[in-house]
Amino acid sequence: KAAPESGRAMPNSMASALPAKVIAAIDAAQVQRAGRLEVLYGLPINGADTDGGRLACARVVTAILRQAGVALSPQTAGVAQVESALSHWHSVTAEDDVRAGDVVIYRHILNRNASCTGGGSCHVVISVGGSRVFGNSSYDLPLFAKRGPQQHYRAWLHLAGYRFKVAYRAPSVSLASPQAVQRTDR
Repeated sequence: KAAPESGRAMPNSMASALPAKVIAAIDAAQVQRAGRLEVLYGLPINGADTDGGRLACARVVTAILRQAGVALSPQTAGVAQVESALSHWHSVTAEDDVRAGDVVIYRHILNRNASCTGGGSCHVVISVGGSRVFGNSSYDLPLFAKRGPQQHYRAWLHLAGYRFKVAYRAPSVSLASPQAVQRTDR
């Protein structure tokens, strides 16, 4: 989304609408199937680059955010890429402060250095409010027999060995990227 032609930052009301757009994109999410390929909002979520969907959490979050109007590359495939792309958003450092529409990153307990290096070292979801999140379920627990994009409880992430790392909340001046806020000194 581009900044208004005046070059001023978008009004807070537009930025505050982003969480609602994210939740609407989650509510409307439908995985399309073409043979063995699964696609969410135009992005394949179970290709070889996601280990058949097992490592598709970043792709699912990217598809939802793109549908809501956030400027993310369709090539975003890893948690570290999502984290980097949202680094200009407000960091939420306490899990209890997470709100609906926040992008939440968890690290696996075996990931001692807390960097998201791939292969399941981190997991990314979107908060839908309360204790529920939306993301790609790919856990190897009986509770998670259904794999793929769905809503589930944050507590299940803890059972699967994931701990809160950080959440990202959309900035109050922009819907998409730092480039969306332009200044004119003319």
